[in-house]
Amino acid sequence: LGASKTASKTASGSGSAADGSTLAHFSAGAEKYSVTGPIVLTSANLARKRRAGTRDVEKADGDGKGEGADAVNGGGKALRLARARSGEGPTRLQEKYIRLLNAAATAALLGVTVAMACLLRFDDDFTRRKCWLALLFAPFGCFLRWRACLGFNAGVFPGRLSWFPAGTFAINVAATALTSAAAAVEVHLCASAANLYWLALALGAFQTGFDGALSTVSTFVGEVHKYMLEYPRNYKGWLYLAASFAAAIFAGFCCYSWSVLGPAPRC
Repeated sequence: LGASKTASKTASGSGSAADGSTLAHFSAGAEKYSVTGPIVLTSANLARKRRAGTRDVEKADGDGKGEGADAVNGGGKALRLARARSGEGPTRLQEKYIRLLNAAATAALLGVTVAMACLLRFDDDFTRRKCWLALLFAPFGCFLRWRACLGFNAGVFPGRLSWFPAGTFAINVAATALTSAAAAVEVHLCASAANLYWLALALGAFQTGFDGALSTVSTFVGEVHKYMLEYPRNYKGWLYLAASFAAAIFAGFCCYSWSVLGPAPRC
């Protein structure tokens, strides 16, 4: 308290100043006391709980002998056990279910991939073939986008630009450049269903599947919205928005313009 105050309280215990000195003693019953200066109130309920680790592993259910020491000496196994019992990680049964689900998802993905490959081989329609191939390209772009956003969306640039989401920025610019380059090759070589069939099919599927999965509008809009709300530091949103549009337009123009300004198309 910044100034002296008089109050009444019913309690049992003591108050202490910031330097540890006792200011007043009181017991059960109403008692008036004066306090000068700041007060530090402590409680065991406010103490930070110790996180479970390899040496905090509780003994197993049963007689409780032996497993605690074995878990401590078990390294990673002990840590997983401690996290499971403290609610920080999956239990052994949950890990089993996770492995089974991962195996089932992998088998399903392989089955769908084989089915789409068969459709790509035996379906004679150009448009449908492009869709099948685009679906085969899409997981690679999606995985690359996930890795870029996960590892490079903060702390890439030093100093005051450490907030800049370089991962999202890079994948959106790269997707724009790759789409423009594929379209330029398609225009320059006059690739279509009647000319250079498989090249036209691959270029169209690459633009729709890989580039479409690589770029992300939703994450970009969410990040711009987040930075716009940081008033009066909403310059971050404007800077990110302007840099993304400027870089994407410039990269797209450079990758596509050679098909128009360069050598004549080979039709």
